[in-house]
Amino acid sequence: MFLSKKFNVYVKNLDRNLEAKAGTDLFKLLKDNGIDIYNLCEGNGQCGKCKVKVEGKNLAKPSKTERKILSEMTLSAGVRLACEYHVKSDLIIDTEEPRKREDTDPNILGVEVRKRQAPVEADEQDENEFKSVLSTEMFMNKAEEKEDEEDFISNYTPSGKNSTEPLQDIEPLKDIETEPEKGITSAPPHASDGKGEKEAESDIEPIKDIETEPEKGITSAPPHASDGRSDDAESDIEPIKDIETEPEKGITSAPPHASDGKGGGDTEEPLIRREPEEEPETYATDGLIMIQAPGGVKYYHYSAGIGTISMDGMAESDLPLADMLSDGTIGDFIDKKTETSRPERVIVILSEERFDGIELFNLITYHTAEQLGTLYEVIQPLNSPMDILAFFRFLNQASGRKLIIPLDMLERVYHYHDGKISELSTEGSYEDITFDKAPLRGKNPVVKVDSNLVDYTYRHPEREPDSLSLASYFRIAALLYEKGLTDSKLNLINRAEVEEQLAGDPNSMTITTKFTKTPGEDSFRIFSKSSSDLFITGSSLRNLHRLRKFIMAAVLYTEKLYGRPDSIVFYTMSQCEGLAENIVKLEMVPEKYGDLIKTFSGDPTMFAVNFFQAPTVKAYLDNKLRMEESFNLFDTDEFRRIYDRMEQEFEG
Repeated sequence: MFLSKKFNVYVKNLDRNLEAKAGTDLFKLLKDNGIDIYNLCEGNGQCGKCKVKVEGKNLAKPSKTERKILSEMTLSAGVRLACEYHVKSDLIIDTEEPRKREDTDPNILGVEVRKRQAPVEADEQDENEFKSVLSTEMFMNKAEEKEDEEDFISNYTPSGKNSTEPLQDIEPLKDIETEPEKGITSAPPHASDGKGEKEAESDIEPIKDIETEPEKGITSAPPHASDGRSDDAESDIEPIKDIETEPEKGITSAPPHASDGKGGGDTEEPLIRREPEEEPETYATDGLIMIQAPGGVKYYHYSAGIGTISMDGMAESDLPLADMLSDGTIGDFIDKKTETSRPERVIVILSEERFDGIELFNLITYHTAEQLGTLYEVIQPLNSPMDILAFFRFLNQASGRKLIIPLDMLERVYHYHDGKISELSTEGSYEDITFDKAPLRGKNPVVKVDSNLVDYTYRHPEREPDSLSLASYFRIAALLYEKGLTDSKLNLINRAEVEEQLAGDPNSMTITTKFTKTPGEDSFRIFSKSSSDLFITGSSLRNLHRLRKFIMAAVLYTEKLYGRPDSIVFYTMSQCEGLAENIVKLEMVPEKYGDLIKTFSGDPTMFAVNFFQAPTVKAYLDNKLRMEESFNLFDTDEFRRIYDRMEQEFEG
């Protein structure tokens, strides 16, 4: 058979020959043979980082993903994505050349090219902080802020929603009336906060907000619709022009199945191979992405000519982006600090809501403004900064049917099917389904755990560990479960039982001593010195058990409601190598889905580059994504029945 044919892959820069079966993807071949290749997404075709130079006869044609990420000039130079290339002939590859050329050859372009300015120095980050230019504390809930205040200090804390102070002699931004959204009945929290009521005299006209047409399917007016903030100021500079934005596709109310227990039939939908859809004709213009960062502004310049990021940098600034938008100085900042000319479009990503706008996907508000021919599009979280992450993760999805489980914000999971999104809330659940994040906070985490449960690798070997990476946390729990050192509900067994369970294990004595008591409960000690102790507590493992009950129930319920998913995608804020394997070992998903698990831990804000394929962010979203429905899982009889059944099954 064709698939049994084998080919030779010669890794030129390492002088190694590898044997590969026809159809093997290059990324997996390299990883399986111990060859590291730079990546952020574990070969899931999402980050565009695993570039290799490929030579040979009968080369595979570039995939749809490669054509989207790599420019034609890059492809013609023989550069391909290892995770997208499937071996079909003998090859000569180089895993280093594309990385060497990225900073010198303008034909090989990625998202970290031609750095013009040194990055702003920041304090060392926690291992499990989101590896983004966004500030650290935005990912903490109110209960955590006080507890972790000393560990989570960033160079800049965004000012409060009502604390905008304009620069001297420059008039602040004036908010505008926004037409009501259809179908939304409750007032957003910023309904009457009085933003923008103070004005200062100036010879420069500030940025004016843009009147936006309502979204389809939304009936009531937002509270800011008639706040009267629309006065004009005289100026010698061209004012911002009002812009019409296309309406968003309608969002339906809670589905009929939300509380009646109807969940569809018991039959499973078979996996269907989907042919790539034809790409619509795209809009092309240069643009700039600006993201608020600690101590400054991170920016990315998008070049329409090559279809990717052509330059990025970090510009120091004591003035937050939102204030620059308010007082009209953002254009001057771009001209002077970013070493780029002011483009036609600028996408601004904020860490908190500062401007009124259209609510989208129950996650963000979208605000637009124009000044001197430049369109400013502001994306800001509706409630929590974590909402920004959830939103940008939607842009990361290819076609197909997926269950999206964000381990860093379990208040909601999502079902995604070819751009149609269903939000499945978990708020108000009668059990806490979040796992204990306390062992995950620190500067020097355990990043690797040996199968013997004795040997560990720390991020900084010369220092004592103070935390666990998320992947290590799941790995230890899975090993304890696999070795019979917990019961079926992840309760730790007692020390006497450990000795019996590990009879014949050369590390039996060492592991037994790790079973100890912390105040009030059984614990498993990972590290102990006079200066520090690192434990996984029994209560932490019980929380993890509740989480696996929830994930198992969510998979089975969405399968029954929507059909069999093509993949189950787990998102985290930290590196997650090996996470999928341990999710399977902990029996968090049905066994039949073991090979369909994908994990992703990259920075999703970079997917904002997709917006330059359309005239506006709103136009792109209207064409690509639609919120179909939103309901609470625990309000449905069928989900509660499946969730409760999981407890019985784990007992059995």
